[in-house]
Amino acid sequence: MASITYTYSLPSLLFVFVSLHYASIAAYSIPPKGIILRVAKHNSTLLHYTQIHREAGYSPLDLLVDLTYKSVYVECARTYNRNLLTFNISRCGSPECQFANVDLCSEDCGPHVFRTEHCIKYSCFSASPFHDLYLGNTFLLGWITEANFYFQSHDKSSSQKFVEIPRFIFTCADDDYFPGGIVDGVAGLGKSPEALPSQLAQTFNFSRKFSLCLSSSTKSKGWISFGDAKIPLNPKVNVTKYLKYTPFANSIIGVTSIEVNGKTVDGFNQELLSINDSGFGGMTISTTKPYTIMEESIYKNVTALFMKELTGNRAKKNVTRVASVEPFEFCYSSKNIKTKKNLGPVVPQIDLVLQNKNISWTISGANSMVKIDKQVMCLGFVRKTDGNNWSIEIGAHQIEDNLLQFDQDSSQLGFSSSLLALNTACAK
Repeated sequence: MASITYTYSLPSLLFVFVSLHYASIAAYSIPPKGIILRVAKHNSTLLHYTQIHREAGYSPLDLLVDLTYKSVYVECARTYNRNLLTFNISRCGSPECQFANVDLCSEDCGPHVFRTEHCIKYSCFSASPFHDLYLGNTFLLGWITEANFYFQSHDKSSSQKFVEIPRFIFTCADDDYFPGGIVDGVAGLGKSPEALPSQLAQTFNFSRKFSLCLSSSTKSKGWISFGDAKIPLNPKVNVTKYLKYTPFANSIIGVTSIEVNGKTVDGFNQELLSINDSGFGGMTISTTKPYTIMEESIYKNVTALFMKELTGNRAKKNVTRVASVEPFEFCYSSKNIKTKKNLGPVVPQIDLVLQNKNISWTISGANSMVKIDKQVMCLGFVRKTDGNNWSIEIGAHQIEDNLLQFDQDSSQLGFSSSLLALNTACAK
């Protein structure tokens, strides 16, 4: 496949965006102040997905929630055949391709690009978010595309049930490479013009701020709120006043230290916790990994101190370690582990100390432990095996029933730690 490289200036990209979305702004005499999308937890993968519609009232597309991916990515062949989506492929050099800022242009319909019957010559492409998540070394591209999308908003302060964005720009892919039958694509929430927060913000004049609250249950839903939508939590609890804030540049957070039951974890190179000049180290947050992943030496020392605090003689709890259950190494009998309503299993508290001890992310038993069955629970951390830049990747289980607020304009993250301690939860 031949490729053509395009170079675009920021002013031209802004002009393209305004041109593409001006009509959708004009369509609303009173634009919505905010949008709330429901987020469900998948039964088998335990990952979280939201929904969009091609038309109001039609069957929705299920999109995996991805905090870092920089576009909305849809499997177009299968969804088109199911009458869920109609779309227009963008030609190389078009305003849509400029807006997506891509540098790949197809001059043919080779099998490595897309199914021949759906291929459009001289169309622009971008990379798939499933490359790392599902495909290993398989390289997959997708069309830059536009379509009218409808979002079913659950913001009770708005009278508009469905919110339309005409000419929403996204990427199409081939269903051969998607996880079969699980989702129809990815809702990218990363920091880029074509990601969902930016397109909603530009269309409706929101700030590029969104809040995420994932449910721990597969039977009830969490949510994502954009703009000034009213947060759908217990109105008797002002959760936002409990938020702590830390810099979140390029999706990486610097960590000062890690504590278990108030004791500092040592035995590893502490520089792994901070972000070096090359962008390596630190911590990131993932909604596409179910559990927290730690660099080998960090994992080894955190789990050792956790086990000592839980099962050691001084703990006086008579907690017994049992056989490992994949993917977890450290599993325990539930027999002598008590459970509290607002904390979950009573186990050693883990604190990720960010800027200082006043800015710590607390992981209590509800988020640190994973229930296997009535007899066994496991510490929900696994060791890192790939070569990603970060040292710690906080997984979806560890942020369930936590309120996270991402301000992409100021590169700040607000976090609550577990909402259960405040007598509320994400599920509605």
